[in-house]
Amino acid sequence: MNALIVLGVVTLLLVALLLVVQPFVAPQRLSEPLQGGTFEADPLLDPQASERQQLEAQLEQLTQQLSTLTDETRRPELENRAARTLRALDALPPAPAAAPRSWLLGGILAALLLVGVGAFTFLPRWQLASLSAQEQSAVQQALQLPALQAKAQQSGQASDYLAWADAAFAAQHYPQAAQGYAAALKTNTRQPRALRRLGMLLLSGQTGRTVSRQEAMQAFLLVRTAAQIAPNEPESQLYLGLALNDFGQSQLALQALSRYQQLAPQATDANDLVATLRAKVGQPATTAPSSAGTVSTVFASSCASCHGPEGRGSNLGPDLHASRLSRAELERVITQGKNGMPAFRDLTPAQLGTLLDTLEQWQN
Repeated sequence: MNALIVLGVVTLLLVALLLVVQPFVAPQRLSEPLQGGTFEADPLLDPQASERQQLEAQLEQLTQQLSTLTDETRRPELENRAARTLRALDALPPAPAAAPRSWLLGGILAALLLVGVGAFTFLPRWQLASLSAQEQSAVQQALQLPALQAKAQQSGQASDYLAWADAAFAAQHYPQAAQGYAAALKTNTRQPRALRRLGMLLLSGQTGRTVSRQEAMQAFLLVRTAAQIAPNEPESQLYLGLALNDFGQSQLALQALSRYQQLAPQATDANDLVATLRAKVGQPATTAPSSAGTVSTVFASSCASCHGPEGRGSNLGPDLHASRLSRAELERVITQGKNGMPAFRDLTPAQLGTLLDTLEQWQN
C-alpha cells in the first residue's frame, strides 16, 4: 500500500482517538484557571465571560447556602435572590463554543492532505487490481494519452505520433488513434501499422463519423497497401481479410485470413470467420483458370483484392475484361494511379510486363 496513504490513515486514527478521550482527561474551557480556583476570562472569545462567571459564582453560593440553611426565615430571601441571579444568567447571550486547539486542526488537515495525495497513487492501483491484464493495460495507456499527444504535437516526429496513436488504439480511444495515425502518415506514407489501422478504423466507423462509399474504398486501399508493404506481419493479413470480407470478397478474404493463421498460429480471433468462409466458398484448393487465360501471380498479389480474382470486377474495382485502354494507357494507370486507385511504382519491368500481358489477354 502507498506509504503516504498509510501515514495519512494512521494520523487520522490518532486524531480521532484524541478527540474521543480529550473530554475525559482535559475538558476544554474558554478561560484558564488561576491560583485559588478562579478563572481568567478571555474577552476576545466571550465579552460577557466576566459577568457570567460572577453570576455563576453567586448562584453557586446561594445554592450552597440554601442547602445548609438552618434559619428557615431567610429561605424566601435567598430563593428570591437565586431566582434573580438565574434570570440574569438567562438574559446573557449564549457562551460561544470552545474552539478546537490549533494543533488538533493542524493534525486533521495534515492527515487529510496525506490521504488525498496517497489516493492519487494508491486508488488507481487498487481499482486496476480488479481488472484483467488487458483492461489494466488499456487504462494505463489512457492515462498516458495527454502527455503522448503533447509530445507528438510538439516534436512533429512520426515515431511520437505513432506512440500516441498506438496508446490511443490500445485504450480503445479510436477517434484519437485515427488522428494520430493520420498525422504519422503525413510525415511518412509508408508506415504499414498506421496505414492498416487507420484504414480499419475508417471502415468500421470507429472514428466517430460516417464514411462515404468513396472514403470506404480509399480506406480499403490503405489496408491493402499495408499488406503489400508488410505482407509477413500478421496484423496486415488479418485486417486485409476482414476488409475483403466486408466488401464481399469471400475467396480473397479466406486467403488472407488463412495466411494470418499461418503467421500467428496461436491466434484464435479469426477462427470462426475462417470456418464460415470455408463453408461459403467450399475451400477450393486453387482458383480455376478463366476462359480468358491464366491469372498472373503479379495480378493476384497486387490487383485481385479490388478487381476480383479473375479481373471481373467487384465492389471496389471495375471489370478489367471490359477495359478498352491501350497498353501504354494501362501502364500509365498502373504506375501513376488514377482516381481511387493507388500507383504501383515498385513493380519491376518484368512484373509490369507480365501484368500488362494478362490485361491485354483479357481485353482480347
